[in-house]
Amino acid sequence: ALFIKQNKVFVRLNFEDILYLVSDHVYMEIVMTNGKKHTLRGTLNEYMNKLGPNFVHSNRSYIANLDHLVEINHGNLVLAGAEIPVGKKQRDDILSRLNRG
Repeated sequence: ALFIKQNKVFVRLNFEDILYLVSDHVYMEIVMTNGKKHTLRGTLNEYMNKLGPNFVHSNRSYIANLDHLVEINHGNLVLAGAEIPVGKKQRDDILSRLNRG
């Protein structure tokens, strides 16, 4: 699980409930499977080290939870309930990782 500070309290976010993370300069948004969003200050690289092994960079602004991966197409990852962009190199890396088992 990941604990984030929201309104002076620490909130627990279970890895399996996180759909993806998106960065916008110095702020980051964590999008949950239930549609709820948490905004916090930080970088994707800081949080990548705190997340479980099923999380991958899909491009420089997104981290996806592969547990919710439904489809990979030319330019996007389709997660349960969302579609996020994927770079060509990251797409190839994700496919290679998935095909290894």
